[in-house]
Amino acid sequence: MHPDVCISSDAELEAYVAPLLPKLALTETENSWAKIDAALIQLRVITKSGGARVPSYIDIIRDVAPCITQSLLSERTKLSGTASDVLNSMAPRLGEQFVSLLPVFMPPLLQLCSRTNKVALKRAEKSIHLICRHCKLAQTVPYLVHALHDKAPALRVVALGALVELVDASGAERLQKRVGDIEYVVRQYARDANSEVRAMCRALSWSRLHA
Repeated sequence: MHPDVCISSDAELEAYVAPLLPKLALTETENSWAKIDAALIQLRVITKSGGARVPSYIDIIRDVAPCITQSLLSERTKLSGTASDVLNSMAPRLGEQFVSLLPVFMPPLLQLCSRTNKVALKRAEKSIHLICRHCKLAQTVPYLVHALHDKAPALRVVALGALVELVDASGAERLQKRVGDIEYVVRQYARDANSEVRAMCRALSWSRLHA
């Protein structure tokens, strides 16, 4: 697909996606992962070339979501990174429309943050922050609060940092129904054993939650 192409209709989107579907349906193996990776790269190009603005885009993403999530969780650094790049291309372009994809992609992203692989963790953290910053969804809060109950310190730090990002990007009005949850987090983790968690709590309490 030429990078200068601009997709503007469902028919155009489906025409560009159709050749990718057989590759996105493959099970990851030593022989297939490169094909999956190439298809995900093209999906990212399609997303950035106007595909995300087309009405059928979200339905298409739901259909290929198993491939994206499995690739995201892959032990192959290249494939996992490409899947992260696909999500990073979606968030700024979908904004609030990302809400229906949140239950699909937020759990595996948070799962990556509990791993010891620092490259995977940093990529997942970037994707989570982009979703918080650009989509501004109050529905993200329960996922982050749940992650704070995990024993993995790195995951808790990421979740709290993402909560700070979400509050600062969204403001009180968007998060009105979740203010109680956020205040609970500040009370619960202000004296956490992890110094980074305590610092994030202070940042959260100083943010414009009640602005």
